[in-house]
Amino acid sequence: MTKVYKGEQTREKILQAAIELFGQKGFDQVSLQMIGDYVGVSQAAVAQHFGTKRNIIYRVRELVTKSNQSYVDAQVRPFDKPSDQIIDYCIANLDWGFKNPDLAQIIVLTYYFAMNDLEFKELQKNSVRIATERVERYVISCAREDKSLKPQETFRTATAIHQYLLGTFIRELAANKSKKEAKDLERTFREMIPLLLKIK
Repeated sequence: MTKVYKGEQTREKILQAAIELFGQKGFDQVSLQMIGDYVGVSQAAVAQHFGTKRNIIYRVRELVTKSNQSYVDAQVRPFDKPSDQIIDYCIANLDWGFKNPDLAQIIVLTYYFAMNDLEFKELQKNSVRIATERVERYVISCAREDKSLKPQETFRTATAIHQYLLGTFIRELAANKSKKEAKDLERTFREMIPLLLKIK
């Protein structure tokens, strides 16, 4: 049986508190003191574990990315044709966002802060690169099946798909409609993905 030490438990509680507070109030409005109060530890204890708020933000962003990727990977059906896998990928991303609004808000916030902060810009550039490469795996499979898509166009096509997905993700989360489901948007993706795959 794996032993979980008190320090590790406190770190996890701090990160969970940060996710909830950042999701509700944004990065600027949350202090180490607020996170400590939420968990029931001192500001000094939060600083001892993570140093700065920025370090907490980076760690939270890593956790959000892992949560998203593991959920999405489980939803993409491995034996579907590649174009359907891209649709699965898009729908799963939206579904994850609707089911985890606090986590999804972290993604939106990092895009927002990247506009004016060089460190956030680098963090976001890396996240976008990873996400685009994930889409490109499916696009490359499409290119093998459909010779109208040239191999040298796969990254550009994957970028277009990722940008379309991200725009939809932000718009739908901002709409904050009750009982919204990702499947409601499946028809839109079934219309758009084939068009994006034909980009010249």
